[in-house]
Order: sequence, then structure tokens, then C-alpha cells
Amino acid sequence: MFFSKTFFVATLALSASAMVTPHAARHVDHHAIAARLAAPQPIADASPAAVHVAPRKRVVKRCAAPSNSSSSVLSSSVAPTSALPTSSAAPAAVNNVGAEPPKVTTPSTTATPSSTPVQHSSTPDPPKATPTPSPTKVAASSPPPVATTKPVTTKAAATTAAPSPPPPATTAPSSGGGQVFSGDGTFYETGLGACGITNVDTDFIAAIGFAAFDSYPGYTGGNPNNNPICGKKVTAHYQGKQVTVAITDRCAGCEIATSLDFSPSAFDQLADPAVGRIHGVTWSYD
Repeated sequence: MFFSKTFFVATLALSASAMVTPHAARHVDHHAIAARLAAPQPIADASPAAVHVAPRKRVVKRCAAPSNSSSSVLSSSVAPTSALPTSSAAPAAVNNVGAEPPKVTTPSTTATPSSTPVQHSSTPDPPKATPTPSPTKVAASSPPPVATTKPVTTKAAATTAAPSPPPPATTAPSSGGGQVFSGDGTFYETGLGACGITNVDTDFIAAIGFAAFDSYPGYTGGNPNNNPICGKKVTAHYQGKQVTVAITDRCAGCEIATSLDFSPSAFDQLADPAVGRIHGVTWSYD
């Protein structure tokens, strides 16, 4: 029984070997071709096991200074493994065993790389610190110095009080007798006067106040040319100076009856014409 089983197994092995081994070659070249055919080797499963990558937790460091790299990339990948071409255990069949070389049919296989997607973990940039402006120091300006002015004391010019003029005569001066009269002295532009005489500024003449002219003794009014005072000579004194003039006109603007209104030349003998009016002039009939 054991022998029969052994024989049966050997028979099957020989039959299988006869089926696998090609027919005997007719030519030496066919032996070389048969020798070059390599027996195929079994290929292991090229599909790699899937790798599970756990995602990293995001860590935000707000106090740390920003780094040069914007994000850290955690990449885990499995090198693609090219699948080796799979073939059947049976060798390629040799066709047309004869004068022509056999044609070898090789199955084409496509290598499918398996890759694991890369997970990118981006960390946001920390917020930029806003610069705080430094306070500007403003120098306190000192108030401008107050200018102190010294009081200016004006000294009053010493004035010599002029002698008070004698009280004006309430009545018209008489025609003589050496009586002295007092009044103001002025000057005017000469010409035709009340006495009917035409004078010039160089003449030493004077006009007497209208009250004295109208009340002169012997004048009854009417024609002033007939007044007995016309042509009378009087001598006037003022501060040590004197001048003798003739009465030829009537002074309508003299408020004091005993005032005299001289010609410019006659007034110049007593005072500077720039003064205009002098007080305390004394005079008497000659």
C-alpha cells in the first residue's frame, strides 16, 4: 500500500515535470534560448500597510517672538513601493520552435505608488506689539521779564511871576496931565484907519481901544475923522523898552479901553512879534 502511494506521487511529479519542461530543442541555438529563460519567482504583496498619523495639537505661543519659519510642517509619508510585476508560475511559452527564435510574451504591470497625504499644521503668527509713543517733554517757558520803568520826574521850569498889571481905567483917559495908563499890547496889519489916514507897517502908529476913542474929550460922535485924538503922540513902556507912536485908528477888538494895537514895526520895539500879545504895557500922552 505504501509503495503504491509512493509510485503514484512519483508518477504525478514526472508528469508535471514533463508538462513544465519544454520539448527538446532541435538546434544548439534553441538550447541557448531555453537556458536564458529565467524561472519566475513569486512576488510578495507590494501593497504597504496604511500608516495612521495622529494630528498634532495646535500650540499658540503668544509671548514668543515670531520665528523665521512661518509654520512647522509635520510630514509623514511612506516611501512609495513599486509593485513588482506579477506573473503566473508557469514560464512563458516558447512558440514556433524551429528555425526562428521563439517569441516571449511578458505581461506588463503598472506600478501604483501608495502615498500618505501630508498634513500641514500652520501656527498663526502672534499679534504684533503696538509701540507705545513716548511722552514728549515740553519745556516750561519762563514768563518774559517785566520791564521796570523809572518814573521820570519833570522839573517845573522856574517862572518869574510877571508884575500884575494895574487895574484898567474905567473911564477914558484924559488928554494929558502926565497921567499913566496901562493895558495890553498887540499888533495888526496897517492900512486906512478910522482917522482917514492910510498907514504902512513900517510907520510907528497905534490904534487905541474903541471905548477910549469914542469918549475922548471934544469928540461928539459922527465922523471919526474929526475926533480930536487923531494924531496924538503917546509913549509906551514894556520891560525897560519904550516906543513913541501916533494914534491914527480905532481898535474895535480891544476889550480894555487903555490897550494899544501897534503897527508891526512899533511892536517889534517892545517885544518879539512871535509872542503875539503882551500884558502890562504902560503909556502916557506926550
